Amino acid sequence: MEVYSAPWQVNLVATGNIPLGTLSSALTGVNTIDLRAANRQTLVFQQRDIEAINTDKKLRIRMGADDILQTSSAWRVGAGRVESGLWIQSFVSGASTIEVQDALA
Repeated sequence: MEVYSAPWQVNLVATGNIPLGTLSSALTGVNTIDLRAANRQTLVFQQRDIEAINTDKKLRIRMGADDILQTSSAWRVGAGRVESGLWIQSFVSGASTIEVQDALA
């Protein structure tokens, strides 16, 4: 797995699944995870992982057309909006929010 970082953003590149839970102790203060840097990737996460990497309990995930989000936490569909011409869909679980920016938007 390769991790490229810029202030508040992490680009994850891996073969197979990316287990966010095992990275959450090393990743803090992250606002955005970008999966678009490689072919199909699967980000595996739970609500507690979002809380561990961002004290605001909010995370933006930029996805490629064939990327997958995998979780067993119960997420409900939140509000969607257009931002800079892109569709951003939010999902909420407890106090945590993820915002998904899909490449197909």
